[in-house]
Amino acid sequence: MKLILARHGNTFRADESAFYVGSQHDLPLVEFGITQAKLLGQCLSKMKPLTAVYTGPLLRMQATAQCALQEMHMDMKSIIDERLNELDYGLWSGLTSQEVKQRFGDDDYERWERQSLWPEKGAWGESEPEVIDRIRSFSEELIRRHADQDQVLVVASNGCLRYFLKLVHGAFDQQVAKKQLKIGTGHLCQLSYNNAQWHLDFWNQDPATLVL
Repeated sequence: MKLILARHGNTFRADESAFYVGSQHDLPLVEFGITQAKLLGQCLSKMKPLTAVYTGPLLRMQATAQCALQEMHMDMKSIIDERLNELDYGLWSGLTSQEVKQRFGDDDYERWERQSLWPEKGAWGESEPEVIDRIRSFSEELIRRHADQDQVLVVASNGCLRYFLKLVHGAFDQQVAKKQLKIGTGHLCQLSYNNAQWHLDFWNQDPATLVL
């Protein structure tokens, strides 16, 4: 099974200040975000046909999947799964990076941004083990539901998607060490499941430059 992971398109215009957007903020895609979703669909149309599409419950995730499928001329409905929801950033939600530093200190901010270490302050809605558990639960269901040759797309958010790396032995720590953990808006990653193991094929690739 090939598992394609896509981050939703942009939810901020170029002239807007970005802030932490977790599960508490259900923002729509901006115009450029829609363009990114269409580009995603163009890239996916060059791959093996999709067997299924899963998204989290937020508008930005569902809209990205819908735009991509329309671009691919595929009459397929996305399956919404709560386990693919974005992280709940608690008191960080709605704050810019600078505001987080001012209110909660540089240390927590830097640990999260550089190493994906859960902050001690900010009352986030879940623990890291809880997030990992829901991703593992979802992946185990995929294994039961899909055949070896299936091509599956998941559209979700950066905070959630990074924990799919935990399915591959050592991959999460390797991406942290390379400072390549984050996924850009509209970007793609791919994992493969074969011989009862998950493998990382590629991470954070721009659909416009991805060589297939």
